[in-house]
Amino acid sequence: IIKPFNLAVSNISPGTTGTDQAICYGTIPAPFTSLTPATSGATYQWQLSTTGITGTYTDISGATSDTYTHTTAITVDTYFRRKATLGNDFGTAHPIEVLVNALPVVTVSPSSSSITTGSSVTLTASGASTYSWSPSTGLSATNVNSVIASPTVTTTYTVTAVGANNCASTDQMVLTVLPLPDVNAGSDQTICAGSNVTLNGLGANSYVWNNGVVNSVAFAPTSTQTYTVTGTALNGCQSSDQVLVTVNATPVALVSIVNDVTVSAAPAGMNYQ
Repeated sequence: IIKPFNLAVSNISPGTTGTDQAICYGTIPAPFTSLTPATSGATYQWQLSTTGITGTYTDISGATSDTYTHTTAITVDTYFRRKATLGNDFGTAHPIEVLVNALPVVTVSPSSSSITTGSSVTLTASGASTYSWSPSTGLSATNVNSVIASPTVTTTYTVTAVGANNCASTDQMVLTVLPLPDVNAGSDQTICAGSNVTLNGLGANSYVWNNGVVNSVAFAPTSTQTYTVTGTALNGCQSSDQVLVTVNATPVALVSIVNDVTVSAAPAGMNYQ
């Protein structure tokens, strides 16, 4: 596309400078080169305009060489030109357009999350064409928009996204890993039928037992069973443990009189009164 501009007519040649550029928002353009020099003996002054190719140009302080390197980031379309002066005459080279391309607006969902040790969550990035995740630790992939994250420690994940114009931007999310409580249901126990037993969960903040058992409250089981306790920590994480309670039947004593003298009881090996 040929864009109109005001050509200063003079008795000197301003020479020619480099070609147009396209850069990403907030970056620095490549140095502006001199393709051909101005009339011998001319001095140079580089100028810029942010109001279009025919807009108002202002001198760039210290930019008096035949080439120019811009050192600050550009956020709007900007035009650069080289002015050549010889005596009372001057001329300007064709302006160089620096087109500023927008950065992709990338977002990660969820923006933050918490998981327990050993679990995972899906992270999804959007707003660009290609994606790259880091660090790779705990990720199912690194070069797709949606990944499964299962780190073992709290991790900050960064996704770098590149748009169709080859400009990149980043977004981050913090994935907090909450430790599971070390729940302990206690040692296995053996009791006689009709006796009470008390089960106590340890290692968490609150406890829920199966089979209607209440933590630290005595009860009398009627048969051998495995009891499961689920403990919940202050951070809301849960884990479980089990304990076996064996219920032995109460022995039945059989007494018989032999020859009107000898008394025996069965089963043997028990104490009788």
